[in-house]
Amino acid sequence: MTEIADSIIHFETLFEQAEKVSIQTNKSLNDEQILDQLLDLISTIKQYYKAEFAPEIKSALIKRSLGEILFFISTISMRENIDVYSALKDEIHLQEMDLLPDNKIITE
Repeated sequence: MTEIADSIIHFETLFEQAEKVSIQTNKSLNDEQILDQLLDLISTIKQYYKAEFAPEIKSALIKRSLGEILFFISTISMRENIDVYSALKDEIHLQEMDLLPDNKIITE
């Protein structure tokens, strides 16, 4: 097994490793093919939700598909040199702003 499979590592390190591996394993795929793969995986997850699997089986199938989605996203982020940490942080900030009434900051 690899170092990644055998240890617990910080998510950012894991994602960087996924970028390095995915850029090699997906080098034969163009951007449109990667996006098609993502759409197929999302469709597959939708089917899992509709299926009547035992909860633990459904969860395992969805987990696998989400892992594949993240792996394909890592290919895109590597090709486009996108700082996914910053992208996610920015999106969280925007979503939090949408949660606030009249965009006022609420402190509790």
